[in-house]
Amino acid sequence: MINKKGISPLIATVLIIGFTVALAAVIMVWGSDFIKSTTDDVDRTTKVQIACTNADFKVLSCKKAAGEVSIENIGAISLKFKVRDFANKIGSVSNEIKSLEIGEAKCADGACGDSITVFPVVTIDGVESDCTQAGKQAVCS
Repeated sequence: MINKKGISPLIATVLIIGFTVALAAVIMVWGSDFIKSTTDDVDRTTKVQIACTNADFKVLSCKKAAGEVSIENIGAISLKFKVRDFANKIGSVSNEIKSLEIGEAKCADGACGDSITVFPVVTIDGVESDCTQAGKQAVCS
């Protein structure tokens, strides 16, 4: 008769429990990193949405011949603006107003076709985000 040897049931049980604990630890570390990154993304997106909601401005004038758009910041935060001319058949022209403090008005040169879209740009945690949903269209004269 051949003597078969294997591991004892006690050692097998200890090994299974050890592997299970190790696997659980790996999953917990991965899960906590995943949840933290997801939470950070949601936090940043929420901050951007709140800032975009607080962005309020008026397009005072749009002069096609002069290629000039006048914008006034009437919101609660300082903003940058982008002006886009989507009516230009060659392509879209984009011009940026670097900063516009609360209550201040400035002109953007060179981005005036028949109609334009002006939208604010907010800076959250050092990253600029376009508030395209807060954009306003204007017809240029």
